[in-house]
Amino acid sequence: MTTPTDRIRQLAVTAALVLGLVGLVSGNGLLGAPAADRAGGAAAEASALVVPAAPGWALWPVVYTGLVGYTVWQWRPGQGAAPAQRAAGWWLAAAMALQAVWLLAVPAGRLWLAVVAVLGLAVVLATLLRARQDDVPGDRVERLLVDGTAGLLLGWVVVAAVADVAAALGDSGSEPPAPVREGLVVVAVALALMLLASTLLRLRGRLAVAVGGVWALGWLAVDRLTGEPASTPVGVTALVAVAGVVVAFLAGRRAAAR
Repeated sequence: MTTPTDRIRQLAVTAALVLGLVGLVSGNGLLGAPAADRAGGAAAEASALVVPAAPGWALWPVVYTGLVGYTVWQWRPGQGAAPAQRAAGWWLAAAMALQAVWLLAVPAGRLWLAVVAVLGLAVVLATLLRARQDDVPGDRVERLLVDGTAGLLLGWVVVAAVADVAAALGDSGSEPPAPVREGLVVVAVALALMLLASTLLRLRGRLAVAVGGVWALGWLAVDRLTGEPASTPVGVTALVAVAGVVVAFLAGRRAAAR
């Protein structure tokens, strides 16, 4: 039976979605690069080496289609009191709210706030997926909307967090010389790989997480090897990271099958 608390949760999810859509439009989340540019010259220069090529941002419409789909799904008759919605709803509301803060903070120049928001977003998504790890498989549509959307977003934001940290450091005046900056970005991409690999092993090889990470790292490699600013070390490291994510995904799936 649907309770008043269930209705509050459904309304919170809906309000968070609206806030997220406002952030998406205001922060140019679908385009990505303009938001980084508006954050300031130093920030844009600092993060340029870790921003994926423009086609990489095509993942955002997919993510938001999933979020809109879930919001509609949770209002279906009988879903208000469904255990799956009670378990996932608040986490997804928190994720959408943090995502909105992230998208609004970057163009406003609040770069350290963006870093806190994107890291919080990653923690919330990972916690949600971990909590659902041992759930008995339910409706395929519901699992696609929750696990698929959260996984894609988690894979992406782990890589995006690297760019936001670089932008925040650049904006704070700690921008190192170009050769040093390039080396630090190589290390940062390697760190993103480590985080993604660890997450995939803990989540037993979630396909959506792997796809989100490979998508972001792959387009990062494309942009550094064929676009501007060019950086062979960063591009090659990103390609190695793509391979590493695939290996971690397969290892996670193998562990889950035991």
